[in-house]
Parts: sequence; structure tokens; C-alpha cells
Amino acid sequence: MTDDTQNLEELIAHLQQELAALNDEMYTQQQEIKRLNVEIRYLNEKMKSLQNGDEILNPADDTPPPHY
Repeated sequence: MTDDTQNLEELIAHLQQELAALNDEMYTQQQEIKRLNVEIRYLNEKMKSLQNGDEILNPADDTPPPHY
């Protein structure tokens, strides 16, 4: 085997290792993006419900805590 062939094989092996590492990182980032999208949807729904006043008590309905 010539030196040029050996150098090319080493380069290809290195590039394959780098590609595998990049694929793993991309997969991890895609999972994080999916998780963040779910959280954003949840927070958007929460904000909409607060804007509609669904979870806000009227002052007359809000009883003070027992230590008052």
C-alpha cells in the first residue's frame, strides 16, 4: 500500500468519525427543539387562558390566608 493510499484511508476514517459525531449532535439538538416546541405551545395556551381571565379570581372571591 502506498503512502498516498494510507493517508487517504486515514482521512476517510477521520471524516467518518466526525460525521458520526455531527449526526449525534444534530439528533440531540432536534430532540431539544421538539421539547422546547412543546413547552412553547403549553406556555402559549397558558397565556391565552390568563388573557381570557379563566384563572383570575375576583377580589370578592379571593379569601385571605388564615394567618390574617
